[in-house]
Parts: sequence; C-alpha cells; structure tokens
Amino acid sequence: VTTPRDVSGKILYPAGQLLPELCRYRGNALDTYYYGISVHRLYDCLAVLIQNAGKHGDSHSPIELNCKSTEIPGTNLHQVEISVLSTVNEEEANDKIQRIKSALSAVETGRDMVTEGFSGLKKLKYITKLNEGQHTVEMANYENQVELRFRLKVEVTSSGGEDEENTSD
Repeated sequence: VTTPRDVSGKILYPAGQLLPELCRYRGNALDTYYYGISVHRLYDCLAVLIQNAGKHGDSHSPIELNCKSTEIPGTNLHQVEISVLSTVNEEEANDKIQRIKSALSAVETGRDMVTEGFSGLKKLKYITKLNEGQHTVEMANYENQVELRFRLKVEVTSSGGEDEENTSD
C-alpha cells in the first residue's frame, strides 16, 4: 500500500481532492511503499498538516512537503520524518503562530478531544505519542512561514511496492 492516488496516478488529498498545484515535494520517501497500520497513521498525520496549511496558509503561496525516510537496520521499519512548510498572511502570522504553539503545548487527551473529534494538531500529537512514546510534533517559524513536522516509525514493504510473486508450487 502506498500514498492514495487517483486512476491517473496523481496523489490524492485527504477527502478525495487532488493536492493543490502549488504543492512542492522533496525528499527520499516520496515513493516508499508502506503497509499495515503505518499507512493509516501516516495518512492521518499528513492529512492534518496539509489541511491546516491549505486552510490557514496563503492560497497564493506554495506548500512545501518534505519526506525523509531512514531504514532501521535488521527490521522492515523506517523512521520517517515529514514536514509541511506554508506561508501565512503577514497580518495574521503572529496570531496563527500563537494558536499553533498553544495547541502543541496542550494535553492531547483532554476533554476537547471529544468535541474536536480527534482532529487537528492534537490528533497528530496523539498518534505520534502512541507510536514513539512521546509526541514528535514540532513547529518552527521563519517570519510568516510556518513549518510543522513529525516523526514516526513505519512498516515498509520488502519489495519496493511491487507485488511479490508466489513461487511456491
């Protein structure tokens, strides 16, 4: 299993929409094939970051997605680091940055998780905490650019995404 794609091979945005044309992709993990619960965790975490960048970012500025994957020797696991960088409106930058900082410092299993519906940055923190023992969500800002990133251990296929042939008779 890999990144959800439409029939033409384009990467699907959460909720079935194509990623905006303004997205830019970098990194060595863009064509890595994942399976098991890792697919769902990665998809949920990535969906949060891309949806937030699209919703709160400047619609005329690119969203940069960086995926880095490092093999964990002797296992079928990789350590994947994903970051999403977006530009926010300069007049609203301080408010948006403070909201992100507040969400990142809040307890991820609080009462609002029920009303929030396990969405947003708290969901991202919760998923990475389950996987890593503590959440791995971090934020950096450069004037009116905001970068959110996370790290997860994920299961990868041994065949690089190709279906393995069954050679047993």
